[in-house]
Amino acid sequence: MSQKEFVKPVGLETPYRLFNLGGTAFVESKQGDDLDIMPASWNCPLDYDKMTVVIDSTHYSRKLIEASEYILLAVPGMGIQKEILYLGSVSKNDNPNKIADSGLKFFTLPDCDFPLPEGCSAWAVIKLIREPHNKRLMTSSWAKLLKLGLTPVSSPTTIGT
Repeated sequence: MSQKEFVKPVGLETPYRLFNLGGTAFVESKQGDDLDIMPASWNCPLDYDKMTVVIDSTHYSRKLIEASEYILLAVPGMGIQKEILYLGSVSKNDNPNKIADSGLKFFTLPDCDFPLPEGCSAWAVIKLIREPHNKRLMTSSWAKLLKLGLTPVSSPTTIGT
C-alpha cells in the first residue's frame, strides 16, 4: 500500500501545528518539468494563512520559485535522513541529476501539481506573495497557504525507521 492512500487534507487555519521555525522542511520548487528540492530550516508560519521561507538567491530553487510563484513544503521523517543529507549538500547548480542521485521517491495526488516526497508526514502548497521591499532587503519570501495535508500517525510512513 502506498503512502498516498493515507494523505488527508487538513484545515488551512493551523499551519503552526505542522511547521515551526527551526524544524527542517523540504522546500520543493517546480517550473514546467524542472524540479528542485532542498531541506531548509528557515521556514515557518507567518500568520494563520501565510508562511515565510528563506532561500538565498544563489540557490537553484530560488529561480524556480521566482518563475512559478509556487512552493511545496514537506516535513520529512527520520526514515529518509540519508536523502535529506544528500539533498542539503548537493546543489542542482552543480549536479542536474541531484534528485535522481539522492534516491528520494515521490508520489502524486490528483489535485496537486507537485510530486510529493515519500517519507514525509505533512505537506503544504503555498503561493509567493510579491513584496519588492522584502526581496531587496533579504532573501525571505512570504507566501499564502493554499493546501495542507498530513499523513496520520497510523499510516505506513517511514518516520522513525
